[in-house]
Amino acid sequence: MTSPRSLQSSDNSMAHAPAVQVRHIAHGPDDRELPVPLTIALDFGWMFGRVFPGDFVGECRDGGVGACDNGHQWKHTRTDHRPRLYNDATVGWNSEPKAAVKTINESVKKATNGLIKDIICESDVVGVAMDIVLANAVYFKGVWRHSFHPHGTWPGTFFCLDCSHAEASFMTAFGTMCIACFDAFKVLKLPYVPWRVVMFEEEELHCYEACYSMFVFLPDARDGITAMVDVVTAAPASLQGILDQMTERTVRVKLPKFEISFKWDDLEADLCRLGLSLPFSPEEADLQGMCVADDIAAEGDEQQRRPMSLSKVAHMAVVKVSEAGSEGVELDSYLRGRPDLTPDFVEFIADHPFTFLI
Repeated sequence: MTSPRSLQSSDNSMAHAPAVQVRHIAHGPDDRELPVPLTIALDFGWMFGRVFPGDFVGECRDGGVGACDNGHQWKHTRTDHRPRLYNDATVGWNSEPKAAVKTINESVKKATNGLIKDIICESDVVGVAMDIVLANAVYFKGVWRHSFHPHGTWPGTFFCLDCSHAEASFMTAFGTMCIACFDAFKVLKLPYVPWRVVMFEEEELHCYEACYSMFVFLPDARDGITAMVDVVTAAPASLQGILDQMTERTVRVKLPKFEISFKWDDLEADLCRLGLSLPFSPEEADLQGMCVADDIAAEGDEQQRRPMSLSKVAHMAVVKVSEAGSEGVELDSYLRGRPDLTPDFVEFIADHPFTFLI
């Protein structure tokens, strides 16, 4: 799943958000290895730290922590370049692993208002030589611009890829929506209530409207999700080409309520495969500017020092989907009508594996 906020400082890849956090607080030559889109992301991350949410009625929280070993002291000269929910921590990986894990998890819990509690565990740090750990967490709970009526939610069967099935609560709606229909799949747009963001630009206040939508990609065949994803990701322009074909039509929707969480435990290995390897190398890393002492002593020898390196990156995201998206909020619902009186309508029955983008 992909969302601009989960990629708060990135170019639409969740793998990049923690990487940009490194670049916010370090300024060594490793900058050269970060992909070009991240230079744009830096500006966005700087801007995001100065955004003040307006009248958004849902929840969109993200934050994290950069933790270094207690043998070092963070520099604070660059903290104004980081998103406001990212904190510094000094912990003892070897001496007090439980306390170190608690410090990181408490910071993430605070940043997400208790919605994400545990992003790393003790096994991640015990017996591992660590310099720096970055933890990044995102919680998104949007409010539909046109809510699903609670009386239209019914129990039903969801068919899984392994030919098993599960009982689920399905939200239903009938009305005018944006949809695109292709040979083997459909794409439905479900917009969220927009909200205002106010930020300073050149010492002046500017107000913008932030608009997010969920795009649900549903294959026609119950086992068609793999082939559909191949089509959507065939080329960089494929996705935008698909979204450009959205049109308003009368649609009957059946969509399950769900909550999905995603934890990326091996993010550092994936970043290395994408070409970002130097920050993780104890021999070649150059994260100058993070700590007061940029180099650390090699084991057992104070005379031999090596650069501080990045040891672990953790990322987690949570998305909830329900009738309204937020309890206690009353909004306009989709018009309820009779499909038998509207012969030219599209059926969007998500009772089998689908994917979505925000």
